[in-house]
Amino acid sequence: MNETAKGINYDSIGAEEQEQENAGSAEIIELDKKRQEKKEDELQERIDQERMEAREQFKNLIDEVSAQYESLSDKDRENFIIHNGKILDGTIDLAIRKGFSKEEIKISELAAILHDMTKADSVPEKYKDIENYTLAMHAKTAAEKVPEILTDDCLKELKVEGDPEEIRRAVSKAILEHMGPRPGFMTYILEEFNKDMKS
Repeated sequence: MNETAKGINYDSIGAEEQEQENAGSAEIIELDKKRQEKKEDELQERIDQERMEAREQFKNLIDEVSAQYESLSDKDRENFIIHNGKILDGTIDLAIRKGFSKEEIKISELAAILHDMTKADSVPEKYKDIENYTLAMHAKTAAEKVPEILTDDCLKELKVEGDPEEIRRAVSKAILEHMGPRPGFMTYILEEFNKDMKS
């Protein structure tokens, strides 16, 4: 008598094994999902903590940059300050997710805080007819101001560790690079600016 004749349904046994295997796979997937969610929650907690600490540690510097916008309308001033806050938050998020060291995170934060500090500066008289001069030049002018703002004493007061000269160099470089090169609004602004400068 063969096995089928004894009433054993091999198709049924195979289906049960497949179900168990599928259930096991689903359980593994669910566990992995929970692990990823926990990891993301912990990462987000660290990001939120760093954002809070940066605002506390660099409060005076943030206020100093905000004071540069006094000549603007209330609306524009508010928009600049909101923009700077978003840049700082995004920088911290990116730096932590990319595994930056503590020193690299602090340098990134300083660059984010200072990147637009000259965006509301008056246009020098000889360039007053150049449209968007301040917007096109603000990365360069902000980078040039870094050494006079981030003095050795200032960095000590801010409790930023590392070689002061290297910190200033890295912050200036990051500020210069925030203008591109990449396509978009600033590409158009810079193209128009360069045409005006040549004429």
